[in-house]
Amino acid sequence: MGSHETMILMVEDDADVHLVVREFLGLPGHRAKLLSALTVEEGIKHFRAHREQISLIILDASLTRYVRRIDTLPILAEIKASGFPRPVISSSSDRELREQMCTLGCTDAVEKGNLLILLRQHL
Repeated sequence: MGSHETMILMVEDDADVHLVVREFLGLPGHRAKLLSALTVEEGIKHFRAHREQISLIILDASLTRYVRRIDTLPILAEIKASGFPRPVISSSSDRELREQMCTLGCTDAVEKGNLLILLRQHL
């Protein structure tokens, strides 16, 4: 991606997924900064602050807080409304939810187990 460092925004409530992606990005040949957001609110804050620098967004299709499912549609709506021109990847184990996220504006959707494969394609 040229001489600049790639910036990736990841909105995901599973800290283990953040760790795996961070370790992947630390491998030789990758130069990327990961903006980690565990909540929709954090994701929106990072998006607003770094919109111009973000090269890729990884968006968990649904977050869980206090056993209650919280969808990520508010951040997806803001991303779409802003005209953000770069890839937005949704991850979920639910096929129907992945399809819905693509319909609503995600560039691609993948099962969480295949996230690194898709990430490699976008770097």
